[in-house]
Amino acid sequence: MRQQRYQAPPVDAYLPGQWPGDARPSVTGLDPEAIGASWLAQFAIGCRLPDVYYRRAPFEGTVTWWFFDTAVTSWATVDSVPGAGSFDVRQSGPRRLWDEIHTAWGDWDKAGQPGYERFGLTATGAGERTVWLDDPHHRWSPLTG
Repeated sequence: MRQQRYQAPPVDAYLPGQWPGDARPSVTGLDPEAIGASWLAQFAIGCRLPDVYYRRAPFEGTVTWWFFDTAVTSWATVDSVPGAGSFDVRQSGPRRLWDEIHTAWGDWDKAGQPGYERFGLTATGAGERTVWLDDPHHRWSPLTG
């Protein structure tokens, strides 16, 4: 049953040269630990961004969250420091993965942080699957293709 799982390439496959490569720095007010602490948030964001995965790397009181796309074109990191009000972000590649995650979080939050019972799935005989919120006409997935 594990063969269907995505086999993630090493971080070096994403990073062009030495750290931080060509990454653009920025700051966010959203702590990625808030996402990691909520299965609902992870579900809602995962439905929006099914081609994005993460790795969580704790080190000496800080947790660096690494986000990657499965196309091996884009990555982002966010450093979570307990008690901080802002968090350092670095993003590289054609997609701004943290911005996409932040948007998906914001949409879920604006919808009232809905639980699993408000989500539905429509599957067709042609293999198409659509996740929706509250009503099949309120498509929830995905933000990107």
